[in-house]
Amino acid sequence: MRASLSAVLLASALLCVAVAGCSPDTEPEPATTGAEQESAESPAEPATGDPEVGFTVSSAAFGDGETIPVKYCLETVDGGTNTSIPLAWSGAPDGTASFVVSMIDTHAVANDWVHWIVIDLPASTSSLPEGASGSAIPDDADELDSSFGEDRYGGPAPPPGSGDHSYVVTVYALDTATVVMPEQPSAADIETALEEHVLASASITGVFGR
Repeated sequence: MRASLSAVLLASALLCVAVAGCSPDTEPEPATTGAEQESAESPAEPATGDPEVGFTVSSAAFGDGETIPVKYCLETVDGGTNTSIPLAWSGAPDGTASFVVSMIDTHAVANDWVHWIVIDLPASTSSLPEGASGSAIPDDADELDSSFGEDRYGGPAPPPGSGDHSYVVTVYALDTATVVMPEQPSAADIETALEEHVLASASITGVFGR
């Protein structure tokens, strides 16, 4: 009888081990679905997409913050030919009716000297080639007088010894086909004439000193 009781106890112990549920130190693992198992084996990477590219402008002559080659300077600068800089832009917003291009020297000595101002460029325009001023400006567009007093591009010619000057070239995308401003506008005149019509603007800065 005693042997028979021992056999029963041994059989019960073996049964507990077989079902793996009798140990108080072991918690059963939760069941996982097929999708959860796949996720654990191959964690999903965050979705990535191309960032939205906005309105941009560039020049084949120089990069943003780089030196403007001397050929684009006034003839009064050694090696200057007063050839207008090439420009290209893209990403104009919907509703753009025209573009305006300006080039302004922001150095304190120059006091926002206007080197180039082109208005009423058609919405289909996306570039101005090298030397466009005075020869390849679209018919509907108009070059106004720069601070030099001429209705064309006027290249850099900073006073010797004044250090590097920053020439900020800006293309404005406007919601109107034409704008009104003085025939020889100042930088402030340009800002005032455009402020209610700008959909987007993009700039590139060239540097020159002597």
